[in-house]
Amino acid sequence: MEKQEKIKKYCDEKKELTFTKNAILQSKRFADKRDILSAILKKDKLYTIVEIQKLLQEVAKKQMK
Repeated sequence: MEKQEKIKKYCDEKKELTFTKNAILQSKRFADKRDILSAILKKDKLYTIVEIQKLLQEVAKKQMK
């Protein structure tokens, strides 16, 4: 298998970490956004960091209007 094929296979298999609403609300990373996140996150869904950041950006855009 070629090196690029191995890299592609690794990237395809690599999965982003997901977090529960509770784990996100307890994290230091999002401590300053807890109120907003507690309102917009669903209890039984898992979120990636990228998804959380996108949700926060959407909320910020709505508040600016």
